[in-house]
Amino acid sequence: MFSITSDITRNYREVKSKNLDNPNLLIEPTYDKDFMWTRDYAFKFNSTRNLVVDFHATTQARIDEPEGIVDRQRTPNVISNGKIPYGTISSTVGVR
Repeated sequence: MFSITSDITRNYREVKSKNLDNPNLLIEPTYDKDFMWTRDYAFKFNSTRNLVVDFHATTQARIDEPEGIVDRQRTPNVISNGKIPYGTISSTVGVR
């Protein structure tokens, strides 16, 4: 048995604040971006009753995006154009 599971989570939040006491004061918006890719690999092989090979690993990676606003004209969506980078590996867990 061999299996691969993939889970991509992308969150984007843009906050535009304004000063109610001084409406002419311009406050720059803040951006919160989180783009994670979790991959799960499993392999199991029963060669005999007493000999079983069982391997399982999970890798979590953060996919880096440019700072600031998401501008689809200047920076196209990496998912829609099929060019998803592997990201920076943040953890690899569960090898048994």
